[in-house]
Amino acid sequence: MDYSLFIIFVLVIVIAINYSYLTFLVLSNQNSRNKSPKPKPIVDYSFTIVVPFRNESQNLPTLLDSIKQLDYPQHLIQILLVDDQSTDDSLSKINPFLDAHTQVIPNSGTGKKDALKTAFRWIHTDAVVLTDADCIVPKNWLNSYQDSFRNPTTLLCLGPITFVKKSGLLYHLQQLENLSLMAITKAFTQIEKPILANGANLGFKALILEKSPSLNPESPSGDDIFLLNFVEKMYGRKAIAYLSYRDALVKTYAQTTLSEFWNQRLRWASKQKHVKNSSFRWLGYLVFLINFSIVLLLIVGFSNPYFWVLCLALWTYKTILDSTIVAQATRHTGMNQSLGYLPILAVIYPFYISFAAIFSQFFSFNWKDRTYRA
Repeated sequence: MDYSLFIIFVLVIVIAINYSYLTFLVLSNQNSRNKSPKPKPIVDYSFTIVVPFRNESQNLPTLLDSIKQLDYPQHLIQILLVDDQSTDDSLSKINPFLDAHTQVIPNSGTGKKDALKTAFRWIHTDAVVLTDADCIVPKNWLNSYQDSFRNPTTLLCLGPITFVKKSGLLYHLQQLENLSLMAITKAFTQIEKPILANGANLGFKALILEKSPSLNPESPSGDDIFLLNFVEKMYGRKAIAYLSYRDALVKTYAQTTLSEFWNQRLRWASKQKHVKNSSFRWLGYLVFLINFSIVLLLIVGFSNPYFWVLCLALWTYKTILDSTIVAQATRHTGMNQSLGYLPILAVIYPFYISFAAIFSQFFSFNWKDRTYRA
């Protein structure tokens, strides 16, 4: 083996060891409770549900109907719908749901981050929960948050999401990827190194608003991650918890077209450079490096077949680790209908992750009928 091949071999081994460590962290921190909150809890928290929206006339009635069916005293729920300059008939669709506890307010700026900051000025309840307009919330959603907030040290809760069940390859690939992200979110939160959050299911005690959370206006995406980082910086890692109840699973919709899917991945990848959290960056770079290494080894294998052997070995090893994570995640969530698509995801994943990470640094993406630059 010549010197260059040896260097490449060593680099692959280093990446594989780091990925093994990531897998160990995830698998060894998945055993916390996955149950329902205590029945008929003592109700003493008031909540504001914040929903930023833009052109969501098809989804908002379904969300609001699920909120109205929450198993929680309605007089303790305030619903703030923040209109981010919608141009469709969203306002007329939600008009039947408006009452003393449900109101629409205009975004004082542009984009989701400004919409959240607008809503934060209206909060007068004990706690706040965030979700998206294209979601469906479970009936025990607020009971789960209240149960978690009974811990006096908990200020921010990271909630799980799943996708409304559909058919098709694109749906199953997104469901599998989501299961992996949920497992990582849960594991890193439990070892007090929280790195991921999802704004479709996120709750916090309102007292954190006293210190004016920074959501980083430089990035159009990542409001959830930046809120997480703010709480960690101001209150410490022990203030952040993962909501491990199945009853807390918020349903949303998977992307239905390749264009939507691609733009979403570009948006997610674009926030990497704006996040200062070292664990988040380590995860992002590790995921990129192991996937890019597979693609690169496949390409250079045309000049030296040895690289194909190395590519196959790394791909097989990664696939085994990924499958173990997803399989365990399905046992805790009950969402196992997509497991049969794991081999397909294993083939596709290295390519779209590598290209999305690279393209996000140079090309614009579309989100909510707006175009953003990297």
